[in-house]
Amino acid sequence: DDGESQAGAAFARGRLRRAQVLSQSVASDSTWGVSVQTGSVTVFRGASYATRTAAFDEVFDLSDSVDPTGVTEVVFSKLTGEPSTTGIITFTSPSRTNTITIYETGALQYE
Repeated sequence: DDGESQAGAAFARGRLRRAQVLSQSVASDSTWGVSVQTGSVTVFRGASYATRTAAFDEVFDLSDSVDPTGVTEVVFSKLTGEPSTTGIITFTSPSRTNTITIYETGALQYE
């Protein structure tokens, strides 16, 4: 579908913002992050996806036709909401490409 990469990128941006807000509000006295993988976007609690508290995972499916590349994991700092990494996440479907740029301030740009 022509809009699947667009929908995937917009959805992932929402999950990134959610993790950032949870970190800024120090929910569960923890940092929160997002893992982007083929087929899913996961909001997680913890310093990394590998060491997360899986019971708090919020897993959301992506269309099988969407291929995410680039930054695969971002953790946001408590209170400030600054990201652990900056860069671009690209969502590609057969007919379209959309991106999310993560800036050091925590700003997210969707294109």
